[in-house]
Amino acid sequence: MTTPGCRDRLVFPVLRALRNCVSTELAACGRNVCYFPIVFNGGHPPADACDCTCADGDGQAWVRLVSVNAHNGAGSRMAGSSCGHGQLDLTVEAGIYRCSPVPIGGAATVEEDTMTAHAENMYLDSALLRRAMLCCELPSKRGPQPLNAVLTTQSAVGPSGGCVGVETQAQLTRFECDCNGGQR
Repeated sequence: MTTPGCRDRLVFPVLRALRNCVSTELAACGRNVCYFPIVFNGGHPPADACDCTCADGDGQAWVRLVSVNAHNGAGSRMAGSSCGHGQLDLTVEAGIYRCSPVPIGGAATVEEDTMTAHAENMYLDSALLRRAMLCCELPSKRGPQPLNAVLTTQSAVGPSGGCVGVETQAQLTRFECDCNGGQR
């Protein structure tokens, strides 16, 4: 059990806000998913829930931390800050898996219209992930603050079996200074 007051103040709040932003964007266009965890993985989560359907949608989504690195300008102190060199670049990822059309009934291929409709929906998912990354706000004591994410990459994932997806990564700069009265 975690001791009260002991929590990650750098990464998890960003991932939680991003998950909420992606969920909101998907819901606004009727593209809900059935399963949407915040994951701790060194890569994409397994594509093992993309075939689900539920009352509100289908597929699965995820958000995760990709990396934390020193900010390019980390060698200099921030003016007026008691925080030494706590400026960090976070790379975060949001992704979605959906069922991919597969040939049925002995057919060699999937009908062209079915493939085109599926592609259109996957491009919509891609656009919604980009919008969520770019427009997301992080709750704070001073009111909502923009994440100021910079999109770094977006690409297709798979297919794997009957599952295909899209991943979107963005970089944002945050401060972590939990040292003796530093920023929290």
